[in-house]
Amino acid sequence: MQKIDIEILLANHFDYVQHLIFPRGSWNTKMRPFDMLMLTKYGYITEFDIRMHDIDCRAVSHHIERFSNPRIKKVYYVFPKKLKIKNIIHHIPEKAGILHVTKNEVLIYREAQNNPKARKVTAYEKRRMTESGARSIWTMKKRIRELTNKIKKMEKK
Repeated sequence: MQKIDIEILLANHFDYVQHLIFPRGSWNTKMRPFDMLMLTKYGYITEFDIRMHDIDCRAVSHHIERFSNPRIKKVYYVFPKKLKIKNIIHHIPEKAGILHVTKNEVLIYREAQNNPKARKVTAYEKRRMTESGARSIWTMKKRIRELTNKIKKMEKK
């Protein structure tokens, strides 16, 4: 399972039609890059931090600022099913939710706690997020075109 597979499962699970879901990026210079953000229909941000390997989990405790950032209401750490929760749970802050992902479902191991200081995003912030998301579509389309052309060249040989 690759990171992109997990992103697609999360987007489907949390309903990308109901909420704005942004894969990988950074929409604000004051905010560190993210794996995935969801702007709920109520105007709050949930962050998903996708960890693919055991060693990635050791750095989790260094991300304490996530839980005091007034832009973020909830934080989830997301792991593929191959990682055993009992081996990594001691690295995950208690405020964070834990999601376990199989090939075709998202399992909620622990629900995330709400950040009591979280506020709704402003209209300006929402605009910035959607602009960033729209720009990333073109980067992805370019990459898809490059890969498609590469496959066509390989098929001709």
